[in-house]
Amino acid sequence: MSRLLTGAQTVAHINNKPYAMASFDWSVSYQRREAHCVDWLGPVELIPGSQTVHGTMIIYRLRGDGGIESAGIAGTQMDSSVEKYFSILVTDRIGGATLFQADRCSVDSQSWKIGRGYVMGTVSFTCINWNNETPDSTNRLGQDRNTPNP
Repeated sequence: MSRLLTGAQTVAHINNKPYAMASFDWSVSYQRREAHCVDWLGPVELIPGSQTVHGTMIIYRLRGDGGIESAGIAGTQMDSSVEKYFSILVTDRIGGATLFQADRCSVDSQSWKIGRGYVMGTVSFTCINWNNETPDSTNRLGQDRNTPNP
């Protein structure tokens, strides 16, 4: 059996409910800064900064599903000021490994298109914390390596 993971072997849950996704991608920005000293022109060290996670998912719109507003992913135009965070969990269907998990996500934008037979939406989001299948992260929402301990 191949160790290569394919999209058909993954399962996506948004707010703990399975969701039909065509694609999912994320990027992590580490925001490192250069440290300089007086007698040297180049940087002497890279200073770690905060991590910012942005993602995009392309989802299918189902008949009568109410879009992402009905799923609790985004607020309606009149309720956007009381919008809540949503959670995303993408797992390996075969091995059960967590590929991506975030419990404090917020929508940046959404766009929709009607194609051949499908209505598909692109939802861009930002996450406060996230984790994956690395050994030092856990599989429990809100308790991962990127959340500071009080």
